[in-house]
Amino acid sequence: MRLARPSSALVWAIWLLILLLELATPPEIVLGIVYVVPLMLGASQRTPVQAWRFLLVCCSAILLNLVVPLPVHQNVAPVLIDRLLVCLGLVITTALVVRNQELERQRIAIEVQLGQANLRGDVIATLAHDIKTPVLGTLASLSLLEGCIPGISLNPGILNQRAAKACGEKDFFGVMRFLLL
Repeated sequence: MRLARPSSALVWAIWLLILLLELATPPEIVLGIVYVVPLMLGASQRTPVQAWRFLLVCCSAILLNLVVPLPVHQNVAPVLIDRLLVCLGLVITTALVVRNQELERQRIAIEVQLGQANLRGDVIATLAHDIKTPVLGTLASLSLLEGCIPGISLNPGILNQRAAKACGEKDFFGVMRFLLL
């Protein structure tokens, strides 16, 4: 069972909530990894370019907390490294999301091609059967009539005794009785 796709407004609302939480906490506390939630929720609605742009917005918000609301005055390096590691995690997540989208598109394309090939095979089999059946009946009728029409040689290999009897009657109803029985 698939869940309904979240709306773009919901994804951005979650993003804004995370941004507000991020800005409300001191820079030493990194909540940026929570941006994975809107990143994954909105992934189905985004093209690869849009996914990378959304990642840029998320990483910018993560790094923004270094200066907003209050800039870090002491020991900036560990806080910056923590935030850059979170950004790296989001980059890897985005790369995997984009790759999964491409694989899903390829899977769907292959399923469509297989469905078309199966349909072609079914159509060809049906046409072959629909054409073969009346043609074989026509050929059998012609081979029967070949022996009944004067001046055309009788091929004993094709006609059995009933056909010979029907041809011997030299009437239309005898030939039809043979064909129907």
